[in-house]
Amino acid sequence: MVLTNAPSTGLDTALRRLGLAGRIDAVLHSAGKPEHSPDLLAELLGDAPAEQLCSVGDLWTNDIAPALHLGCVTALIDRTGAETRPVHVRAERIEDLYPAIRQWAADPRAFAVRHDPHRRPIPSVADGSVT
Repeated sequence: MVLTNAPSTGLDTALRRLGLAGRIDAVLHSAGKPEHSPDLLAELLGDAPAEQLCSVGDLWTNDIAPALHLGCVTALIDRTGAETRPVHVRAERIEDLYPAIRQWAADPRAFAVRHDPHRRPIPSVADGSVT
């Protein structure tokens, strides 16, 4: 699912460019993150363990913090490499996160344990620490 604060305009085009068209179950635009994030994420999780949800985004406050608070897995698009707050994995581009997201999808619990967001340095695709 895509939860975005962006309006719906251009979203389909962006998903096609990323190779994600047809792979997303639902899109909620104008989501009101981070204010509405706790409720939206809890609803998505239902009774599932928190590590079953991976929040991917480029804004730590909007996309990562609410998910971490619930115990979910997080993946940050960190274009500058300057973010020092906790995250499970980060990369400069979303496409570079795809292998890590595939690893998470194959075994969410193991991924969450292996990529503890509070360890230092923060795991990065660029430095090879994501395995």
